[in-house]
Amino acid sequence: MKRKIRMGMVGGGQGSFIGAVHRIAANLDGQIELVCGCFSSRPENSLATGQSLFLPDNRIYASYQEMIEKEATLPEGERMDFVSIVTPNHVHFGPAMMALEHGFHVVSWRPAELMHLAAGQTETGHRRIAHAFFQLDNRLDIRIESVAEELRHIDDGNVG
Repeated sequence: MKRKIRMGMVGGGQGSFIGAVHRIAANLDGQIELVCGCFSSRPENSLATGQSLFLPDNRIYASYQEMIEKEATLPEGERMDFVSIVTPNHVHFGPAMMALEHGFHVVSWRPAELMHLAAGQTETGHRRIAHAFFQLDNRLDIRIESVAEELRHIDDGNVG
């Protein structure tokens, strides 16, 4: 892969502290670019946030469902490669599972146990999904840069 890795984001709109922190972390090594997002459950906040980040209006979405569905229809060379979910804990499962089901890798900062418990409550949790789910935390030894490196290995066919 000889390009930046394209990131979508769910959550992290205006008024959110953590969204900006994760966008800064994703940009530390210059290997990841934000290309789309649904930054809030309030469409006007999502639009304002996306515009403040210089995203084109057609890549700023009113819901995570709309974002994932529309991104999945874009040509592979244009759509997001992974989605970073920076919503409150209880809102991670829906967008994470939908993204995985539509062929996108997922980066989440929430406990994988929550994802596992929620997956057990749905039929989709029983299917094998061939995309990566990364759980990060706030320790210094886990960096978004390592996620970019792992995604490159996966997309180059070096894992699996």
